[in-house]
Amino acid sequence: MNLQVTFYRPIQTSGSKRLKHDKVVGAVLPTVKPDLDNYFKAVTDALKGIVWVDDNQIVSVDMRKLYGTKPRTEIEIKEIKP
Repeated sequence: MNLQVTFYRPIQTSGSKRLKHDKVVGAVLPTVKPDLDNYFKAVTDALKGIVWVDDNQIVSVDMRKLYGTKPRTEIEIKEIKP
């Protein structure tokens, strides 16, 4: 399976309007904790038994951690045919 995951973190209320705008448009990226691999582990563990038998079925991953006005996680799963 190929997995594409985008994690949208909330934008902090502190900071200038310019900084908040830069976060929304992706000019400033979230280099704060939690780490991207921790987010990913939570997703793969949560989907075990629902989408895949085990996460060893994942052979390709594209992940991003961004700021967003609506915090969320977007997941796209594609089956890879041998």
